Amino acid sequence: MGVGKLTTANKLADVTGYPILHNHLTKDLATSFFKVNSEAYTRFLWTMRLSIVRELISEKCPGLIWTAVLQSEPAIRKYYSELEEIVHNTGGEIYYARLFCELEEQKKRVVSEERLKHKKITTVEELEKVMKNRELYTATPPERTIEIDNTHLTPDEVAKKIRATFNLDEKNKELGNEINPLDNSPFKLH
Repeated sequence: MGVGKLTTANKLADVTGYPILHNHLTKDLATSFFKVNSEAYTRFLWTMRLSIVRELISEKCPGLIWTAVLQSEPAIRKYYSELEEIVHNTGGEIYYARLFCELEEQKKRVVSEERLKHKKITTVEELEKVMKNRELYTATPPERTIEIDNTHLTPDEVAKKIRATFNLDEKNKELGNEINPLDNSPFKLH
């Protein structure tokens, strides 16, 4: 929430060519029909998301960038388990990039006008309320997870760290897909 997930995803998509399934593409559609967080809402939301993943796999899409706030509720966790199973059963891998920033920076970012386009949280009050009431899931597999404090990093720098950490250039070469080399970037990893 306001940590730069979609901004970073756009930068990563620019260099990988992967499509982005950002949280609000499906949330905004689901809220048009169902009460937020109802069983029907959650079921519809995840049916769409998992269907998109299955179709991308069947179309031999080399990758997908998915933005989301990982929640701890068991009703939500079961869908992430299903996602892992779908991807692993086809020989794929899921990598997690947990972005976070200092609270004062997050408060500055959450009021950005860009966030209005996707019905995101756009006030500090909303952010504080959601953060108080939502337990985030942090038990992603450590070998496939990177945590990045992006308080003082540009979205390009964050995308570069993700690419390098998960060796996306090499994985794409194995699939016969070329992406823009890391060396063309004006910054270096530390």
